[in-house]
Parts: sequence; structure tokens; C-alpha cells
Amino acid sequence: MTAPITLSDEAVDAIARRLAHLLREEAPAPGALVDAAALARALGVSRHTIYAHAAELGAVRVGGGKRPRLRFDVARARAAWSEREQDAPAESPKIARRRPRAASTAAPLLPIGSRREAA
Repeated sequence: MTAPITLSDEAVDAIARRLAHLLREEAPAPGALVDAAALARALGVSRHTIYAHAAELGAVRVGGGKRPRLRFDVARARAAWSEREQDAPAESPKIARRRPRAASTAAPLLPIGSRREAA
């Protein structure tokens, strides 16, 4: 096992400043549009959820063709998502239900197999 490393206060401050700088570079600028994956990370949901609620979250279609790319304003999407969560009624858990069995008929069944086996 290695010995613990001791850092000076100046070193800790330098690391914190560098980390803050890196995080500012990664964060989208206010009003910048991000893709579904980035929005999913920001909201803590799956990409599938983002695509399923794209219209509610203010999706902007970029490009033409059959499937244009979707981009989102993070601030607008966060507001829409929090409003959606407040308005949504608490859902009761889904209960798996069995399908009812078909009514049996009194009709005779056909034999399985060939005629030779029946004889």
C-alpha cells in the first residue's frame, strides 16, 4: 500500500481552479443547444425518455430529410421537465394481469399423428 499524499493549501486551490475551468468548458453556454444524450445526462433520464418527450421538452429540428437531428435548450427543457413532474399525478404501480382462459369446448379433438399410428 502506498503512503498517503499530503497537499499544500496552494496545491488544493490550484486543483480546484483547474477543475472549475474544465467544468466551465464542458458546460454548454446559456441558450446553446445540446443533443439528446447531453440533455439525458443533465436531467438524469435515458435518451429514450428524451426522444419520447421531445415535443414537451422543446426539441428543435436541425437539418432536413426524414430524420432531422434534435437539439434542446437545457434551461427550457429543465423547466418543462420539472413542470411535467409537478403536474403528473402519482401513478399507481402496474399490476400484471393474466389473460382469461378460453372457454373449453366439448368438441372432440382430432388425433395427432399419421393414420398408421392410429391403427
